Amino acid sequence: MTTPDPNNPPPTPPTVEELQAQLTALREFRAGVAKGFGLDPAASEDSAILSRITDTTAEVSALKSAAEASKVDAALREAFTKSGASGHYEDFHNLAAALFHVDPKTGKVVTKPDATTPNVDPDTWCVVELRQRRPGWWPVSQGANARGAGYNPSRGADDSCFRPGPGFNFTQQLAFEHRYGAAAADAARRKYGGAR
Repeated sequence: MTTPDPNNPPPTPPTVEELQAQLTALREFRAGVAKGFGLDPAASEDSAILSRITDTTAEVSALKSAAEASKVDAALREAFTKSGASGHYEDFHNLAAALFHVDPKTGKVVTKPDATTPNVDPDTWCVVELRQRRPGWWPVSQGANARGAGYNPSRGADDSCFRPGPGFNFTQQLAFEHRYGAAAADAARRKYGGAR
């Protein structure tokens, strides 16, 4: 044990008044910092922290929503361009935008679960739904090499993918419809007892 140095006496503890003055200075400093961050200076530290967390969470959520909306818009624009439809992009976007979202599991743009054709990418949707809803958006072939009114491109085509049973295949049905048109696909569905 060391002996106290008589030349260096121990510091005297602060008085109650000195402690209160230090505490007041600390509170004023904290209030200035809180004000600098846009927080209520009178709020408790816990509520100030929770407020910042809530604000940050809202900002992250808004950024995520904006990024997903941008991804959906880009996928819809690309699908519409590839579909061959002429003009009408704004009408298409108004029709399709509410039906699509970014799937949280796959990160891909697909139709929402409650859509008429759920979990379908924009390219497929343009073939299955858009051609049915807006057939006038695709130009009609005219001039040389155009077929007559009685021409049936699906005559003799394999339409067994519409037949109920083991051969029934939705993906092949979409490909059939894309290749031969909606009328041919509807005829095949009726042929095998499917409703349209």
